[in-house]
Amino acid sequence: MRFWASLEHQIKYKKNVDHAERVIARLKECADEIAHVDETMQDIRMEMDNIKEDPTDVETLYEKLKKIDINFM
Repeated sequence: MRFWASLEHQIKYKKNVDHAERVIARLKECADEIAHVDETMQDIRMEMDNIKEDPTDVETLYEKLKKIDINFM
């Protein structure tokens, strides 16, 4: 972010920035790509939050064995 802010500062406040319009357009492209990645990450997070963790057969068996073991004590 510091690098980004530095570039924006140079474009806005310094005179004679070569190709300022091109730099601004490229920054916009970067911002669009970052926004797309952020949306994708949010989608992945939502998918992960919606996954119900069903125990595997081994885990189910292990839990049953633990209950049996407790009952014998």
